[in-house]
Amino acid sequence: MLCTIKGYLYGVICGKLPLYDAVPDAEVFAVPSKSDKAQVGGLDQPGAVDLKPVVRTISEEECKRVLSSAHVMKAKTNEKGMFCMTDRTYQGGLVDLYACIHAVPSTLKDHAKVGLEPRVCLFLGTYLPVRGEEGWNLVAYIPSGAWCSIKKKADLWTIAGRLTACKSGTPIGGARVMAYDTDWIQDDYLGIDTTNTSGIFRIDYMGAMYRKAPIIDIELFGGPDVYFRIEDPGGAVLLAEHRSKGRTSGRSDSGPCLCVALCVDIEETNPNPTDGLVTAWTGIGTHFTIPDAAVLNDFDASGYAGVQKYAFFYSMRMTGSAPRRSTSMNPVEYRFLVSDTTTLNGAAPPADADFTRVVGVGADAVLFTSIKVGQMIRYSPLRILDISAKLSDLDTEGWLDVDRSIQRTFVEDTTGLTPADIPDFQWVDTDGLMGINTVPLTSIGLTKVAIRFQIREVINKTAGIYVNMPGDGTTLNSIVIDNTNIAHSVSVHAPGSECDPVTTVPAVNYSVDHPHLMSVTLNVRSNDFAYNQNLTDTNLPLVGNTSSTLTHVGNPALTVPSTGLKTCTYLVTLSDLRRLHTGDSAATWQDTHATFYYVAP
Repeated sequence: MLCTIKGYLYGVICGKLPLYDAVPDAEVFAVPSKSDKAQVGGLDQPGAVDLKPVVRTISEEECKRVLSSAHVMKAKTNEKGMFCMTDRTYQGGLVDLYACIHAVPSTLKDHAKVGLEPRVCLFLGTYLPVRGEEGWNLVAYIPSGAWCSIKKKADLWTIAGRLTACKSGTPIGGARVMAYDTDWIQDDYLGIDTTNTSGIFRIDYMGAMYRKAPIIDIELFGGPDVYFRIEDPGGAVLLAEHRSKGRTSGRSDSGPCLCVALCVDIEETNPNPTDGLVTAWTGIGTHFTIPDAAVLNDFDASGYAGVQKYAFFYSMRMTGSAPRRSTSMNPVEYRFLVSDTTTLNGAAPPADADFTRVVGVGADAVLFTSIKVGQMIRYSPLRILDISAKLSDLDTEGWLDVDRSIQRTFVEDTTGLTPADIPDFQWVDTDGLMGINTVPLTSIGLTKVAIRFQIREVINKTAGIYVNMPGDGTTLNSIVIDNTNIAHSVSVHAPGSECDPVTTVPAVNYSVDHPHLMSVTLNVRSNDFAYNQNLTDTNLPLVGNTSSTLTHVGNPALTVPSTGLKTCTYLVTLSDLRRLHTGDSAATWQDTHATFYYVAP
């Protein structure tokens, strides 16, 4: 069954890890919204929008009013938090989303989920589902404050965190993390988990675990006082906190969701704390490096690339590096701007006000083209997932957060993966940033533009708080774009009509026009290949031309060499090559043909 709206419902435990629960057995309702603005994007990540003032508990009476709506869509989540709404009348647009929670999931073997009595109903916000390949998609999150409050009602508690090397910040996988509660008489063992390849661990436990004092329950109202012991896979101790650590701020009376950052001092082989955190636009495709502050690299001052002086055509792939998150685990987003005003490469860039075109926004949405921006990999069991950026992943100002692309890919996956699996995967940066379609830039076929890269760390998107990152503002002052069609023709001149056999040595009339001619050849061969001649004149062959002034070659009557001509059918091939490149591949040879039948005297 195809879903009109396919969605997932998650409860956030630790937003920055990220770590969240797939909410099972929840009733989800969507009604057309009377609002004119979305509070939440259909595929926004936790933290992209401040959900605290949005999500609220609703009464059973309000829930009944929602269900009485004439156009309410209903669904129930499965064990993976997925729901499927069907309504043929829905054609996109804002919806108000509600959910009634009946159970809280856990990782405990004997408590796969804990029921809630009574149920808890929430208004989740006004969402704008994102159009997908089949129907619409959205992912709804219950913010950590609200979700952890629900977990407390179920008496299901969670300790989660990331383990890294203290010096480099490198995640440590395969370590065993044990959590304890500092008690007055006897410390309580809360649980154990093994860190994944991202260094993330999660320990679920029932509240009774820290309230099992042998004489009197002295922690009826507070939470556990948590400290840790960490061992490597072989049992060697990496960290053994003193029990007094549980009495310190941030650890004592911890709530139903305790999120920690732990580090250990270990020997590392060639640690590199900056791996994956480079923020830069460095090139176009695999072939051309853009100018830097000292040298022009693969470009010249006028905007041509390479020793062949290539102009660019079709779709270009902007390449470089952008991490998923900053060192502070905040989202990172970037975009590309275009200016029709240019300056020489190596000189001062065009003014900020000249960059009026944003790739992927408004009339310039056509400038965006989808490319592969990276991969997600899970080591055990091995799974590799290609991640491409699509136009729907951009926000209204053209900013791309690759987490949105990752989220959408997992939502659209048909092999059983869900967004809840994302923490088990690691990001592989394959150097693609964004694709730019050059065709809309060239209304007259040939132009120059400037391109600027912007990248920033998102501190609070709702409040508009950002920090520009290294590489922000990188500008290619001039790049030549040419989507001009080549004009070429070839014909054979001989006495008589076109249907008559040729009885005299024929002549070839050829013409080639293009602003960026690179190479031209003209060949005549017999049908049996016995005669095979490359014709020459003052223009031919043209090989590797880099001059911008040579845009035409032609000859109205280039005589075919008579030596070797015999009675046969002949093929005349005019081949031309344009000096154009996408950054990944150059233009290929184009052929046009003529034929004649020659009768030897």
